[in-house]
Amino acid sequence: MDLDRALEFLDFVGERHRVWLRRQEGESQPWTQNPVLATRKFTNVYRLLDPGSQFVMTDLLADDPDEFEFLARCLLYRITNLPSAWRSFPGDLDLTNRPDEFRSHLHSLKARGEQVFSGAYMIWGGTVKGVDKIDHVFGVLEGAAPGLADFLMADTQAERFEALSGCRGVGAFNAMQVLTDFGYSTEYREDDFVVPGPGARKGATALGMKAEDAIEWGWEAIHKQDDPPLIWGSGNRGHFLSKMDVQNCLCEFSKYVRFASKRSAQKPYAPAHSTVQSWVLPSNWHSNI
Repeated sequence: MDLDRALEFLDFVGERHRVWLRRQEGESQPWTQNPVLATRKFTNVYRLLDPGSQFVMTDLLADDPDEFEFLARCLLYRITNLPSAWRSFPGDLDLTNRPDEFRSHLHSLKARGEQVFSGAYMIWGGTVKGVDKIDHVFGVLEGAAPGLADFLMADTQAERFEALSGCRGVGAFNAMQVLTDFGYSTEYREDDFVVPGPGARKGATALGMKAEDAIEWGWEAIHKQDDPPLIWGSGNRGHFLSKMDVQNCLCEFSKYVRFASKRSAQKPYAPAHSTVQSWVLPSNWHSNI
């Protein structure tokens, strides 16, 4: 382990969360004196606080879908990854029984020149030559039906991951994202099983560690801090970073190291989203402090 980098990682995690807290409190920029954090985009320390994950809580779960429907929504959403395309759907979403309604909606958006897919991360099975991208992803969803059923019958996170990642066109990265999203509706299991993504592996390399070891070390080191990053639920229930969160932090740290090695941007970072004054936390999250 590179001790200097390890301390830098812990400082990065703590200060990035303080930036979020300062925004929540309505403070104006600069939210930090760190020149990299002040001028570059980084996701939140807690995965759930990012707008894309909040969308799972506020929209995909809004009508209390059954488990299969929610899982199908999570999978298709993480492939398309653009909340606005989903929010503009005028009907009652039913991917289990009426997937063509939503498929037609996406085709209509595309025909009007509106965006359907986000490029935030597109790590999946790709497209098929000569097949429209929208039709292809619905083919992925249809083909994944047996895997979704196996996912719901599985007992462990590892078994759930294998059931989903083995579906054609899904892959390990999106399977891990969907596994995490699904847990927001059922039980808190983000510490049970984590498969590091490409960015997390780069962040671990900067620490001089293997990704799996870096996640374990980071999780323990952050929890041992006197003032660790926390978010608070109802009744002042404190919630610690999960191992999945630490995995995401390693991914962001790889970007931080890259930016820090270059001349920092001069203009303050302009957030694409306004500060979320009231966020939605899973009802199954319990105090762990």
